[in-house]
Amino acid sequence: MVSDDGGVLACALNAACAALLDAAVPLRTLCAAVSAAQAEGDGGLLLDPTAAEEATAAATATFAFLPLLASSGGGGEDGTGSSDGLQLLTSQTRGRLSTDQLLDMMEAAKQGADRLAAFMQQSARQAAGPLAQ
Repeated sequence: MVSDDGGVLACALNAACAALLDAAVPLRTLCAAVSAAQAEGDGGLLLDPTAAEEATAAATATFAFLPLLASSGGGGEDGTGSSDGLQLLTSQTRGRLSTDQLLDMMEAAKQGADRLAAFMQQSARQAAGPLAQ
């Protein structure tokens, strides 16, 4: 890691998954991790917060999801499909959240992970293209 501008755990998890894909390690699923923060006061929910946003947030969390490789995770080609096929692998939270705030944060992270997984799958297919033929 060259610098830390927030979301270090999510970045490390995604980098580890990408390294396994790049090394052509056979995988049943991908890991798509997303960091989130609940801003202080009436502030909103932030996905992929910066280090400064994390430092001032009321709470932060990292969620890692396992999408199935067989289902596109991203739904359609545009990557905006349903995220119902994602399973929560792990989460880490810091700070205080109400149950509703935690569930809202997890749902937003799940949607972000759905798009990330679709991108990772598309990248893996493109990289394997010449090898698959």
